[in-house]
Amino acid sequence: MGSADVVAREITTDALGSYCAVSPSPDSPAMQLDEERFRLDALETWAFTRQEAHAAQKTAVTFLIEEVLDSPILDTQQNGTVDDWYAATPYRFVDFTPSDGVVLHDRLPPLVRDGAPRASDIRVTVTRVTAQGGKAGPRSLLVVLEADASYRAQDAASAVEAHVDYQLSFTPEGGIIGYSYRYDIAA
Repeated sequence: MGSADVVAREITTDALGSYCAVSPSPDSPAMQLDEERFRLDALETWAFTRQEAHAAQKTAVTFLIEEVLDSPILDTQQNGTVDDWYAATPYRFVDFTPSDGVVLHDRLPPLVRDGAPRASDIRVTVTRVTAQGGKAGPRSLLVVLEADASYRAQDAASAVEAHVDYQLSFTPEGGIIGYSYRYDIAA
């Protein structure tokens, strides 16, 4: 991998071949507590600790890398639908079922299956960690992220570039109570 933000997790074999699934590197800046990104006043207002906010940040980064950017259904419907992904995911969505856009699914061409990661580079930036609550909903932690990934397509001479803006809201217990996203993909 060309990025210090991810590390090899395991070899995964699917209908199209084998690839190396990735996880966030523990040394990635996206996994570190960076108080410049924390809205400390909001955390205090809604009674969250730095440790709770940091745990939500690490969960959000892991979700973004392992599920959004490297899900088994990333580039093929042969590995199932978003409903199949949802049934298998360890993440808990509180009081709702996520929509098709929750992960980067069926928006990319078939990617290389040669035992290496499908992306040649993944970079993640945490832009903000804050807390919210009140009339608009329950007390929650909000993590705002962005990522860039370069994917290796089977039939392309150049990489497929993806930019993702993503937000995840968590209950104090770590359940996902909201998300939003924007994907920009160029071949």
